[in-house]
Amino acid sequence: MKSTFASYPEVLMVDATYKLNELRMPLYLMIVVDSNGQSEIFSAFLTAIVTQEAITKMVQVFKSHNPNWSQTNVIISDKDFTERAVFQKEFPTASLIICLFHTLRSLKREVTREKLGLLPGERDHALELLTELVYSSSSQQYDDHHKDLKMSGLKSVIEYYVTNWHPIRHQWVEYFKGANFTVGERTNNRLESINAKVKSVCSKYASLSTFFDQFFAVLSCLRNERDHSTLMALAKKMVSIFPPNSPEEQFSLLHTPYAANYVQKQLHLHTKVNVFSDIGVHCTVLRLMAVWM
Repeated sequence: MKSTFASYPEVLMVDATYKLNELRMPLYLMIVVDSNGQSEIFSAFLTAIVTQEAITKMVQVFKSHNPNWSQTNVIISDKDFTERAVFQKEFPTASLIICLFHTLRSLKREVTREKLGLLPGERDHALELLTELVYSSSSQQYDDHHKDLKMSGLKSVIEYYVTNWHPIRHQWVEYFKGANFTVGERTNNRLESINAKVKSVCSKYASLSTFFDQFFAVLSCLRNERDHSTLMALAKKMVSIFPPNSPEEQFSLLHTPYAANYVQKQLHLHTKVNVFSDIGVHCTVLRLMAVWM
């Protein structure tokens, strides 16, 4: 686990799941994505109490055993994840990102008739406006959608949004999130999938001894699946479709198939870059940047 985190510390995904032991202690899992695109659990822990002090101590213990924590650039979590403030404090150089799926789910849960006094038609209109804000593809588009929301006349929704979402827009709006290196991850679906597998094996409200036996069995199966996928990727001889000694071929030899696929996409996109010169000035720097990208 320590070796896994040391190798891929840049993007960290964290979430908690409940009802897995008789003492009602939540199970916190943290995962990373490796060079083969596989999800790897690098930290798992139970807490007897869920307080800011306890979670802070938990994270500090983790950091004391994993010096590469300072290289973490992004932490992806749920907005309702009460420990977000602790991770923000303990990882001061990392950006907190809210999972896209959980962002939409939180909006649907909070923007209701009971909580904001909305009529059915008003709720549908509000969720439509908020969803447009989530998927904003530029700063200007976000401002335009924000203006539309303010002009909607939905006072309770506007107040809720201004209080809870607008101040942290860089954590959940797709355009602003795109400024962070997330290895292509927009959601915590990887972690949700692992949680589902854990719950399918671990008995509900089991004793601690039973829980640990079942949990370690899940870890063993997940590692076997990961190792099998890695070995298959290494064992297969890829047929090169690129010219000899071309950048595409060189990158395919240096990277895993999963990583090489992302590089090939960027190499293909650079051919679509148009460079313009103005008043006879030769844009050498731009051309170099286009080739590099």
